[in-house]
Amino acid sequence: MPFNGSTPTFAVGGACPAGDLGITPHVQVVGVCKHPGFFDGDDHAIINGFSVASGTACNGTFRWSQVHDPNNAHNATFFWQTRSKLIEGGLLTILPSG
Repeated sequence: MPFNGSTPTFAVGGACPAGDLGITPHVQVVGVCKHPGFFDGDDHAIINGFSVASGTACNGTFRWSQVHDPNNAHNATFFWQTRSKLIEGGLLTILPSG
């Protein structure tokens, strides 16, 4: 990704599992910025450039802009999760008895 370049907007997640309700933020995203060349310790967690939006259920969108190194292009790896909770009861109410 060149400096000030952006990924496409990725749509992630989907409908919540039956009996669940999405909680804000519906989507959480982290990433690793991969600097060019052989591994020399320059790769690092992404701390800025994310644009993340929650959807209406257990979904959302994100994109990343490379805004920290004007001299080099970078690759990145992203990890995301959706968040939800049971509409009624809690974890103990869905565990088998006995």
